[in-house]
Amino acid sequence: MVYNRLFAWKQSFAVVDEAAAKLYVSTEFPQFFPNSESLSIEFAALVLSSPSYANHILRRSTGSTAVSRNRLKVQDFLLLKIPMPSRDVQDALVKEARRARRDSRLAAMAALERRAQAWATFEGAIGTNENARKSEVQSLTFTARFADCERWDTDAAGWVGGTPSPGIHWASLGELSKVSGGIQKSPSNRPGLLAKPYLRVANVRRGRLDLAEVKTIEVTAEKLDKLRLEPGDLLFVEGNGSPDEIGRSAIWSGEIEDCVHQNHLIRARVDSPLLSPRFALAWFNCDIGRRHFKENARTTSGLLTLNLENIRSAPVPVLELEEQEKLAEELWSELETVDQVEAQISTDLLETRHRFDNEVFGI
Repeated sequence: MVYNRLFAWKQSFAVVDEAAAKLYVSTEFPQFFPNSESLSIEFAALVLSSPSYANHILRRSTGSTAVSRNRLKVQDFLLLKIPMPSRDVQDALVKEARRARRDSRLAAMAALERRAQAWATFEGAIGTNENARKSEVQSLTFTARFADCERWDTDAAGWVGGTPSPGIHWASLGELSKVSGGIQKSPSNRPGLLAKPYLRVANVRRGRLDLAEVKTIEVTAEKLDKLRLEPGDLLFVEGNGSPDEIGRSAIWSGEIEDCVHQNHLIRARVDSPLLSPRFALAWFNCDIGRRHFKENARTTSGLLTLNLENIRSAPVPVLELEEQEKLAEELWSELETVDQVEAQISTDLLETRHRFDNEVFGI
């Protein structure tokens, strides 16, 4: 068994498997072997990595910085006491934990593949491949279809270095929407009597909003009229250190009244009957759709940034509106189902942990 001295209080205990058996580690990772057949090392690791046992470890940990830099020294680790049922009970609990991990791993892999298939099907449809099969791998779907397309030209009228698939019309997002920035945070607009909720980069995930924590900012009535989000608004991340995250976007559906957005998010408000906001959201979050942002982002000190013009010039395929809505509905419906499957995987693992804690700690 091995543990991380610095993060033992975060349940950083594990049993070394064959894949890691020949690795070298620093002294920050002490290793131990059981000296009694009455103790299963896997059972011990499960107990020590249980959140229910974390406070015992934290009390034994010491350091110059409270909690965050606390280390569990070897001599203190050896003084820890753990519940120790019979070996048969230990083995049964270990077997159940193994089964739960195996099942969750297989289910997670299936969910990941299903998610990739959903995006591949969407991208294949945009490529007008009527025979696109769900079994096609996402990374291959557009390799054949757009292999000769190095990048889009700046006005999105066509492709540089290639020709778009027959029958697809293209437009820039700026032609079909109003693109604008948000409010800049400063000492002068700290929340006061006119405080309003505002969205930050942390609130915009790929294809969805995370509203678990929404902060407030001072907004005058005049600015509120200009900045207030409306259902259907698209929000793009303006700056990020990762090429895969720059330009990620989500759609606003009116979840919070009088909500605005920070200047690190760029808003696109579709004002053309030719474009479905949900379709645009899907397009700009798929691999081929977000290529424009990767190629046009500029970097300073490792931070990639986009400006309003980068968003306005982003090309979008203009299909029949009915087809756009159909493709968007199929994609988001499938992804929602996958989200539910993944949530159930987490729930099942948590229930297994609760059963273990109940058996071992009586809670």
